[in-house]
Amino acid sequence: MILHWNHKEFHVERPEWIMALYFQLTETWLIEKLTKIEVKEIAEENLLAHSKLFINKVNDLVNKRVKGDIVPLEKGENTHTFTQDTYENKWTPYCAWLAAGGVIEVIDAVYSGFIQNGFCIVWPPGHHSHGSMASGFCFFNNVANGAKYA
Repeated sequence: MILHWNHKEFHVERPEWIMALYFQLTETWLIEKLTKIEVKEIAEENLLAHSKLFINKVNDLVNKRVKGDIVPLEKGENTHTFTQDTYENKWTPYCAWLAAGGVIEVIDAVYSGFIQNGFCIVWPPGHHSHGSMASGFCFFNNVANGAKYA
C-alpha cells in the first residue's frame, strides 16, 4: 500500500505514517497481541459505497491523456485527476483496492469469530471520499463501504 505516494514533491499526507504506526506497535510489543489478517483486493461487488462510473474512474488513474491519447503513467509520475491535494500514481488503483479489501477481510474475520474486533492500517486511508468523488487524499471510502458491507 505504500506504493501510493507523491513522488515529485512533499505532500502533507504520506504513507510513512502507516510504517510509523506499525513500528510503534512493534516497539511497544503490542504487535504480539494482534492477529494479522491477510488482505487482498476488494471484489468489485463489495464496493457498495461507490458508483460503477466512479470505480472505473479510479481504475483509469494508471493512465493520463496526452494530446487526446491515453498513455500509461510512468514510474514515479504523479497526476492530480480529482483535486490538487489528492494525488495519484500508477500504483494508486491497486493500493486503493487493497486498502478497501483489507477492511472487508477484517469484517469477515470478526463475523466468522476468528477475531473479536479489528483495527485496519490501510493506505490510502479512504475516509474522506464520497460515492462518486475522491476527496481529502482518499479514493474509496473504506469506512462507509465497510459499514454497508457489514
